[in-house]
Amino acid sequence: MHGRWELVQLCEPQWVDTNWRHQLQLVEELRFGFIFEGSAFWYLNQTEYSVYAGDVVVILPGTYRASYTTCPFQHSAVRLTLRTGHSRQSSASLPSLPQWLRLPPRIPLGKEDVAELFSFLRYAEDEMRQGRPGAEEMVDAYIRQFLVMLYRRAVSPRCRQPEHTQSRGPSAAVPGLTKALEFIHEHLDRPIYVRDIAKACGYSEPHLRRLFREHLGMSPGEYLKTQRIEVAKQLLRTGRFTVCEVAEKVGFSDPYYFSRTFKSVVYVSPREYLQQCAM
Repeated sequence: MHGRWELVQLCEPQWVDTNWRHQLQLVEELRFGFIFEGSAFWYLNQTEYSVYAGDVVVILPGTYRASYTTCPFQHSAVRLTLRTGHSRQSSASLPSLPQWLRLPPRIPLGKEDVAELFSFLRYAEDEMRQGRPGAEEMVDAYIRQFLVMLYRRAVSPRCRQPEHTQSRGPSAAVPGLTKALEFIHEHLDRPIYVRDIAKACGYSEPHLRRLFREHLGMSPGEYLKTQRIEVAKQLLRTGRFTVCEVAEKVGFSDPYYFSRTFKSVVYVSPREYLQQCAM
């Protein structure tokens, strides 16, 4: 990597409330999102990623990005740029990034690794703030160390385990929760309520809500909505169904309500999403 890395912005970890969202925008710098607690959704170039505590989100220059959450979560945002001569890297100079730095959008690490990696960027920020001789070189060194350590974590066998082997979904030690998820996926094509899910797995509604919050970071209703919209996106991408047909297949009797719900999650209407898929 020729040039000198600079820290454009480092936001201290902060909690955001339910229904927080960041509107769609074109990202010019290399950005990272650190998830410390809770869960959220990142929308990168028309692909949605579920992220959890202990994840790092990688946003390459030139990416269209949006994000939202349906439950409180704690995160931090970081922006980096690579100065070459008198200019800064932008989306137009993406090829200047080495191949190894084109990391996957979501890197599941674990809370301890995320905290350790974030500390390198805090050291870089301290150097910038103090402005001592050689500060620019120290900032560059800390950022390079952060990038190399993140790359090593990303390619490690532990990080490349299949999703179901990592401790982020419902635990096998909670069979009632697993049964609840199975019930939801088997009945996505019809109206169901939390009381139906609770009855199917033998739990009271308050207990079921606590399990979902503890293991998934969201309520049963929020999980049901996100899964319905995810299936709707898959059906729309096939190009074989109308919006009304898709709405019915994912349990919405009112296509107008389906369109409003879809747009609240994906940021575009179902018809706009169909047009994007056809491009």
